[in-house]
Amino acid sequence: MKEPPQLPAILFCRRLPARLTRKQTADLLGIGDVDLISAAVEKKLLRSMKRSSNKDEYGFFANEIEKHAHDRNWMEKMNQVRRPRGNKKNGSHDLANE
Repeated sequence: MKEPPQLPAILFCRRLPARLTRKQTADLLGIGDVDLISAAVEKKLLRSMKRSSNKDEYGFFANEIEKHAHDRNWMEKMNQVRRPRGNKKNGSHDLANE
């Protein structure tokens, strides 16, 4: 029998830490791909804190991420960032835009 997928531990926290990593942010938003978090920062859909001591790691405010997770309009904008990257990755194209 197939085991159910493991949920990220951050989803079980009673109280979120004030500062979230890219991975935690992706898990909370249900995105799963940390590269999309970087793309969202570039598109100014997410505002990161100043970079931490690790140059590749962003920090995000948990209260802002929670608001985004419940905001349908924001999630639709995030899907627009997500869609073109997926099309390029698998070599397909969007027939609706032809």
